[in-house]
Amino acid sequence: MNKKKILINTLVLLLLVSCTKENNTDSTQNVNNNEKKLSVKTEIKEVKEPPKSVKLSDSDLKKYKPNELGLIMVLEYHSVAKPEARWTRTPDNFRKDLDKLYKMGYYLTPLKDFVNNTMDVPVGKKPVVLTFDDAREDQFKYIKDKSGKEIIDPDCAVGIIEEFYKKHNDFGKTATFFVLPSVGFGQTQADAKNKFEFLANNGYEIGNHTLNHPMLESLKDEKVKEEIALNVIGVQKYVPNYQVVSLAYPYGSVPKNVKVVESGEYKGTKYKNIAAFLVGSEPSYSPISKKFKPFYIPRIQAIQSEFDRHFGFFKSIPSYQYISDGNKNTMTIPKELVVGLKDSIKDSLKNSPNIIRY
Repeated sequence: MNKKKILINTLVLLLLVSCTKENNTDSTQNVNNNEKKLSVKTEIKEVKEPPKSVKLSDSDLKKYKPNELGLIMVLEYHSVAKPEARWTRTPDNFRKDLDKLYKMGYYLTPLKDFVNNTMDVPVGKKPVVLTFDDAREDQFKYIKDKSGKEIIDPDCAVGIIEEFYKKHNDFGKTATFFVLPSVGFGQTQADAKNKFEFLANNGYEIGNHTLNHPMLESLKDEKVKEEIALNVIGVQKYVPNYQVVSLAYPYGSVPKNVKVVESGEYKGTKYKNIAAFLVGSEPSYSPISKKFKPFYIPRIQAIQSEFDRHFGFFKSIPSYQYISDGNKNTMTIPKELVVGLKDSIKDSLKNSPNIIRY
């Protein structure tokens, strides 16, 4: 009986395959599309429920000392070029920055994940967010190699991040570029489109830096909306339907009415941001802290004096730093916290079953 069932099932399967081939004999692309659809269905069936809150073992808690109420560094870069200057980091120094962060146990974390508290950071690692302002050419540049093939300049910011990830894929690979669409990383319009598409498709994020880089505090609400909305239009010219959800204030200048930064509309173009970033000069509070202000997030300027100051601070008092428990569904916090972090967890999270104290 079982053999008959198997034979019948086999014949049905062969018949279905035959029909599929007949319906697609005029288009190989259709077959490929069907295969992609089948693949997607298979992936959906295999999706599992998110893991339940699981506390690390006592030995792991002692080893890693997770503290997801700790401070997080958001680094602010501008140019990656020579010579070293106030707003410029040389390519070699940028490589050294990444190498130092890697060796000190940091992990490159997407800006959206940081703001939304959905960071997927390995246990014991410390999240760090890279940001770049102004869409300068030395951040993302194309050159031709000896054969005449167009490649990403290995000395531009994107080229350095890509190359570092090839050697250290346990470091993460991401950064947020707060762009001026009219600048578009320099070079040609075609290059700009390719660059924006590359960023959107390769784990990077594109943020808003307004259209004209004005002092927003001096502008009326409608003009602020115009600056933000026209930036979104400029980005979507290169990457249609891309959702720009973060803003870096030009010069760190915050408008009088921050509500127009959170969301707004200008001549039919709507926008909605989840966060906005200042210029300098301290680490950010954790997104689960009541002191975390998503539209006033500080950044650490990527210059040597600031690196030395903050690395020195965390080295002297490591209990201030955010350390991951390795599970994005839980938030592990020591029972004993240093001044400034103590009693700072958001009231809405205090009784959450996903909060683990040790």
